[in-house]
Amino acid sequence: MTPSSAATTKIAMSVAINKIDAPGANVEQVKSQLSGIGLQSEDWGGDVGMVEVSALHKTGLDDLLERVLLEAEILDLKAHAKGDALGIVLESKLEKGKGKVASVLVQDGTLKVRQTVLVGHAFGNVRLMFDHNGKPVKEVGPGTPVDILGLDEFPPVGETFYVVNNMKDAKRVAEKRVEVKKAEDRGEGAGVTLANLFDKIDESNAQRLCLVLKADVQGSLEVLKDSLKALSTEEVIVDVIHSAVGAITDSDITLAETAKAIVLGFNSKAEGKAKSHAERASVEIRGYDVIYELLEDMTKVIEGMLAPDTIQETVGRVEILEVFRSSRWGTIAGCKVLSGVVKRACYAKLTRDGKQIVEGYLSSLRHFKDDVREVAEGNECGMTIDNFEDYKDGDLIEIIEIKEVARSLEEVASAEEAASAEE
Repeated sequence: MTPSSAATTKIAMSVAINKIDAPGANVEQVKSQLSGIGLQSEDWGGDVGMVEVSALHKTGLDDLLERVLLEAEILDLKAHAKGDALGIVLESKLEKGKGKVASVLVQDGTLKVRQTVLVGHAFGNVRLMFDHNGKPVKEVGPGTPVDILGLDEFPPVGETFYVVNNMKDAKRVAEKRVEVKKAEDRGEGAGVTLANLFDKIDESNAQRLCLVLKADVQGSLEVLKDSLKALSTEEVIVDVIHSAVGAITDSDITLAETAKAIVLGFNSKAEGKAKSHAERASVEIRGYDVIYELLEDMTKVIEGMLAPDTIQETVGRVEILEVFRSSRWGTIAGCKVLSGVVKRACYAKLTRDGKQIVEGYLSSLRHFKDDVREVAEGNECGMTIDNFEDYKDGDLIEIIEIKEVARSLEEVASAEEAASAEE
């Protein structure tokens, strides 16, 4: 849940303002930004407790815990220690020697080893449980975080888990949820209607940046997947064709080779066989351990795929003094450069009596009898414009240099937002 959604739904919350020890940290600016989305600090006259902390130096953590306990006391939060457990998934990851591990918080009831758990599309018997110190435990009650082993898949972060009667029931419900999800996915991509016809045409014309994404934990994977998709524009669509927790495998490289995709590993490295396969197949593998660095790199890749903007810059002005006709070169405009410079590869706009007659690229530029690349102010020259011969004495020619300027993703997003607002 984001701060803005929490503010909208009026959920009680405490805010931990982290990294207060970082150079340039500005707590008051953070409070001001939070105030802008409806979260007013208590010391600003609001009702939201904000605690300044540094996870690196472990300062302010006791104050944060006290604040959470105070909120729980005010809200009179209670749970039942008896009965089957339910709770929420905090994280899921692949650990060496343990396999698939789900970090969960028990919110009600008591969770015990050997019980059957259902969470989203994942299920299984709890084989082992470990507390926050890594010590094995047999059962845990409400408010306790614990790592559980035994699930067949990585459960989504934020998903609610339940204790169910047996594996048969858990499997049946999990399979049904998978079917429903597949049906929803098919529904989103199925059929062309009049309403979405032009959107689909636009998508078919867009370039695609295909990615294979691997991460060490499910939480990071989900955040990265959503953040990468959010980088898509009308011109470049970011397509995460496969994402999973764990090391980069040979099958990941095969998929990337087929789809011409980049493989991204977040705290995830390629296995020996996968690495050699990638080198043979010229599949690019990029490794990261900081999320914003990964997103910055992908932003640069997308910006490199965007068509550049073109700008026209007037670099010179000339006047036709005399018109020459040559059996070899055709009609030539004898000119004087009034200002700036004339360059061989420039664009030209010819005006006569204040009206534009023609525009086009220069097809030749000569100084006396020599072909030249440019002619400076005050000099005379002969020039021709593509597919035009009706020059007259006194005509004025504006010399324009057309430049390509790379666009930033931020500029593209702003332009797309403005276009949507106009519609």
